[in-house]
Amino acid sequence: MWATKRTEFMKSDQNVRKIESLLQKTALLVLLATAAGLPAIQRTEAAANVVVWDTGAHFADAVDVADKTGWKPVPADLLTLEADPPKAASDPGYYGREYSFTGDAVVENHSLAAAFWSAKGRVVIYSKANAAPPGGVSSGNTGLGRKILELTPLQTKTQPARISRCEILRNADDEVALEVFFSAKGATDVSAVFTFGKTEIVEIKPAPNMKGVSLISPVEYGVVPSFIGDDLIFDPAAYPSANTLCIPSENLFLGLLPGEDNMLVMTWPKGKQQLKLGLAREQQGKRLIESLDFDNDGQSFYLAALGAPGIWHREELKPSYLEKDTAIHWKRPFPAKWKTQLTEAGVKTTFTFRESKGQIWRGVPGSYNYPVWFNGDDAFYHLSKKVPPKGESLIYFLEGQNTPLTVSSPVDTLKATLGRSMSDPILDIAGRKLRTHHRRGGAGVHRACTCGCTEVIQAVFESGEEVDKKEDINGALDDMIYFVQHHVKRIEEYRRFADGPST
Repeated sequence: MWATKRTEFMKSDQNVRKIESLLQKTALLVLLATAAGLPAIQRTEAAANVVVWDTGAHFADAVDVADKTGWKPVPADLLTLEADPPKAASDPGYYGREYSFTGDAVVENHSLAAAFWSAKGRVVIYSKANAAPPGGVSSGNTGLGRKILELTPLQTKTQPARISRCEILRNADDEVALEVFFSAKGATDVSAVFTFGKTEIVEIKPAPNMKGVSLISPVEYGVVPSFIGDDLIFDPAAYPSANTLCIPSENLFLGLLPGEDNMLVMTWPKGKQQLKLGLAREQQGKRLIESLDFDNDGQSFYLAALGAPGIWHREELKPSYLEKDTAIHWKRPFPAKWKTQLTEAGVKTTFTFRESKGQIWRGVPGSYNYPVWFNGDDAFYHLSKKVPPKGESLIYFLEGQNTPLTVSSPVDTLKATLGRSMSDPILDIAGRKLRTHHRRGGAGVHRACTCGCTEVIQAVFESGEEVDKKEDINGALDDMIYFVQHHVKRIEEYRRFADGPST
């Protein structure tokens, strides 16, 4: 009896396994059929972190990237294009196979795309960071994202040019490098190497005979960040008679693009680089920066497009903002170290948005309501006679602060492109650390400044307690000496910085 039951149980178990196997095979067939039904382009985009496309036909008078019909991905292993790939892979005679584009080259990853426009001799870079914001479509959006800029050699900026050849130097390990050759009538060909990875960063290394590049892009405001002082903000409207602005070369430049949804970040290593801003003619009461002309000093430079709805904002400071808490329509899109510049005592001064409302004391103006803060994601201003509602306020960020991992900051780009050893002196990590000038701050004594100590000593003498409180007087004097010594030390550091390194 037990043997019969055991036999029946084993037969039942075998039937269950057969059914499970049949279900697994059916599911696999469904998945294969679904994958086969997807267009080859979609399967390629989903599978690869970086793709090199051959458009099959050259772009003509415009770059049409909305329709990828006819585009083919260039395989990382070019031997797969041979009639017998296994044989080619085992035959050294096939090694070093080159790829010849029949159309234009396009490089695409999850953050950006770059189209190498042969007919016009330009490289067009698109950002996918904010290709389709909630509630609408940003101007300039295409199938590859929003157009950020066009790049051309300085030598060919004012004359017809073309891209004569694109050579794949690397297409492996989530990295693509193309050497691109630019030609113009009566001029020697110039080239540059464009390198792409999995991020929004593009490295561009012009050959020695390329004297620089022109980045053609509409920019509303240019920012030269300073991490030990106030940023330099360039508004084209402030220079009505100028066509070109030569700006300081500080290894980092930020372009605030129209629409307040995108920023262009540009970094470069130390050298003798020069950056000029070309200003456009005024149109509809607005003047923009139309190009960035960059002499790269024979070194690589880096570009990155950062995007999010409201990644920067311009706020007009109206008289109605005076002496009251004013909530503005802009909301921060994510946590970061947001900042702006306002006028304090007639001087443009940087203020970082605080997380709550409060007071501030500053040496010349004294105490007043801190002018900018957040309540949740809502932004508030409280302007006063000491910080009046004058002109406009640009809100943007350079550094993260509790920022989501999916969001890159301009400083993240700086560190990623130049490395810690070069970016740390630019960021002045040591100089930005708050240093005390209170000898007994740890004990709760915070009257170290000369005026505070003078008030304490004066009160002792006026009450006739100078004998009984001799130790208090000596302590206050020591506090003042400590305070003055540390301020003089800091002043000397600024003088050494102003004098520059000795050579």
